[in-house]
Amino acid sequence: MRTILATVLFGFLFAIMGTEPARSENASFKLTNSAPHIIWVKLFSQTRRGWQWPSSTRHWILDDGRQHTLTAGQCQPGEKICYGGSYQNRASHWGVGLSGKRGCARCCITCGQSHAWNLTSGASDVASRPAGGQVIDHGPELVPVDD
Repeated sequence: MRTILATVLFGFLFAIMGTEPARSENASFKLTNSAPHIIWVKLFSQTRRGWQWPSSTRHWILDDGRQHTLTAGQCQPGEKICYGGSYQNRASHWGVGLSGKRGCARCCITCGQSHAWNLTSGASDVASRPAGGQVIDHGPELVPVDD
């Protein structure tokens, strides 16, 4: 009797709550390092406190002039995500910076979107986008490294 009652109860709860899992998407940041030095980069959620990609203790390295795609995987629909980067010595920064605490004018996208930036020297906030019609080389997949 307990088994039947438990089965009916769980069936009722699933029917009320729904069985569809929470939806997640990705946000793609296409970044090109046109600055003279290696840039360390992270992605930061502005919606969920403490969420960052690739993790709180890792970052990506942009060490060539090719465009690389960085992905904020499993972000939530409508979530605002910003890129942040700096030189290793943190003398210069792009976007929200490597700590994610700086302000920026145009370094964020919404989960589900994709956008490209060209990080240049002297640009501490707004990076330029590739010119229209330019062929985009997505470059090799970047592997996160420890901070």
